[in-house]
Amino acid sequence: MDYSVWNPGTDKLIAENYGPGSLSQKQKYRDALIKKFSLKIDKSTFLLCMISHLSSQKGIDFLMEASEDLKDQCMVVLGEGDSKYENFFSELAKANPRRFAVVLTFDDALAHQVLAGSDILLMPSIYEPCGLMQIYTLKYGTVPIVSSVGRLDDSVQPFDGKTGTGFKFAPNDRKSFSKLCKTLWSGLPISLAETV
Repeated sequence: MDYSVWNPGTDKLIAENYGPGSLSQKQKYRDALIKKFSLKIDKSTFLLCMISHLSSQKGIDFLMEASEDLKDQCMVVLGEGDSKYENFFSELAKANPRRFAVVLTFDDALAHQVLAGSDILLMPSIYEPCGLMQIYTLKYGTVPIVSSVGRLDDSVQPFDGKTGTGFKFAPNDRKSFSKLCKTLWSGLPISLAETV
């Protein structure tokens, strides 16, 4: 893990550094993302992100089926990969331009800015032997929602109202994912960063 690169306290790819004692700074990055992608968002809406290679391993087929669970939130997708997944996200953003934004390339600077400005990182992987983004995201005050597989399961501790580092759902399980989304969208404060 390279915290010299993925650390909002020293990150050279974001405009101003911040840390646990200055999480209010994170709101500036959130506002900047909303403006950059012309998203329509209010105090009851979460800003999700997915920074990933777009492949079946990363759970994109599952996410295509489960996208209805995200329709009332906003989401930024950053990554490239299989054309069918790129086309899916492009069409989703075209149909819902104020809710979904997609950048079909990997832009390192933008990845840091998206992570800094998002409330939630989504990682629905089918298998994940050595993922790191779910660990880096905690440094940025961004909460991971992950499928409970491999390193994701090992590195994310379920939040129970007092302790924990994120949220997990059963891999490739629409019912488990929908139940988690329903709970999160209806019952959690928007300032999730305070919990990590």
